Amino acid sequence: MKKNHILKNCFLLFVSTLLIGGCDSGTTPSGIGNDAEPQYIKGGGTNGGKIDGRLNVFVYDDDTDKPIKEAFVMLGPGPEPDFWGFTDETGLITFRNSNIDGPQELTVYKEGFPLSVMFGLDAANITLSMKPTTPVETATVETATVKGKVTGLDKIDTPPAGSFKLAVVSFTLPSIFTPEFEDVQKIEQPPGNLNLVSPQMQRDTYELTTRVGKHAVYALGGIYTPGQNNQADTFELKFLGLTDITTKKDEMKEGIDIDLSIPLSKPAKILVTKLPKGSDSAGGIVLLDMNDRGTILFSLSGDREGKELTTSLPELAGDLDGSSLTLFVQAFKQVCQGQGDQENCTEEPPSSIKIEKKVALKDLENKEVYDLLEPLEEMDVDTNSWSFSFKAPSDIDIITSDLVIKGATEDEDQKLASVTLFNSSMDSFALPELPDTSGFNGFSSKDITWQGGAMRFDSGTDPFNIHFDDIGKFITHMSQAEKSLAQ
Repeated sequence: MKKNHILKNCFLLFVSTLLIGGCDSGTTPSGIGNDAEPQYIKGGGTNGGKIDGRLNVFVYDDDTDKPIKEAFVMLGPGPEPDFWGFTDETGLITFRNSNIDGPQELTVYKEGFPLSVMFGLDAANITLSMKPTTPVETATVETATVKGKVTGLDKIDTPPAGSFKLAVVSFTLPSIFTPEFEDVQKIEQPPGNLNLVSPQMQRDTYELTTRVGKHAVYALGGIYTPGQNNQADTFELKFLGLTDITTKKDEMKEGIDIDLSIPLSKPAKILVTKLPKGSDSAGGIVLLDMNDRGTILFSLSGDREGKELTTSLPELAGDLDGSSLTLFVQAFKQVCQGQGDQENCTEEPPSSIKIEKKVALKDLENKEVYDLLEPLEEMDVDTNSWSFSFKAPSDIDIITSDLVIKGATEDEDQKLASVTLFNSSMDSFALPELPDTSGFNGFSSKDITWQGGAMRFDSGTDPFNIHFDDIGKFITHMSQAEKSLAQ
């Protein structure tokens, strides 16, 4: 009798809170096909197999990498869900019931963070790493300073009148598919263009603020021509120089000389033969990945519309043996204001990006790009019910849908809601109605913009067994469109 009494109380606690950890007897109840143990995934992600009787949800703060306790979590559309509860001090909530099968609709909310909703989720373990609506002040990126000479500009033929020899010094970046890549973008150079070297400037030395750790400093040498009559400046690349270094925080390294010894003799020409709907321009980069030495970005330059993009690349031999190339091509809508020297152009949605990894150097000599992903179309929203509909491109893996206030802060937009649709056949959805216990008070449509995205992954990628920090490694195509909901 005593055992039955305990089981009865445990069952009542399960029904009322669905936070099961304290009632787990250590055995798998009948009807639970996948009793996956909770697993925290740093940076966010999914694993554990398909949902069959159990779902473990970790909720973490992306800025601090600390668990978010008392976050409201529910399964289904609400406002009276069968399964709901709050995360514990470790940021975890576990739903364990034979009636829980995948795919599921998962909603997470905590005051101070965007509303997060997932449709079509079918992973027994998920970690959501959520960014606060008001970002936490984070530590500055650790840096070091390097100084030295750049040699080898004399290898370049005398440029025509109005042009001059120039070397631009920078440091190699972490992989573009890692969170560290975004961090080092915050490193700023001291005033005075001290990373530029040119006989025109009577300067053969440089000073550079660089990142910490093992990487390389490099120089791109070529012929620089200032633009005239509304024409853009041009920089015709001729040579690359590399010097490997290892730096510590606040360290000053002198005598780090760079010799322009690697010819940039391999021309690359990318022909963007078809732009997605709404786009009128194209651009891109070729990424030279030198493994633990870091990466170098070669910008693809072109005419105003950018449909023929060019650059010069090195042979992947000798000092660059074992390196690889990744091609990024982006289509976008170009919006320009002002005229002449006062003209300022920005890249606006709709936009589309194609990523081709480990592309052969010879394939870039005259490459045609015609399969950029179309953006979401016919994006409509009813702000009374917060229901959304759209037309999505075919053969995609994930659709994203965010509500943001653009330009809310100096550095970035403020995200109010983040929706992920794992079921790519969906063409509509509605934000769930949350119960009062969630603490969610809704939001006004004033100044809100709806941003809709689509992603296509490498063949064989399982979105339910993936680290979100690594998701860039699997994306082959992505597009974004937006619609203002301001009233």
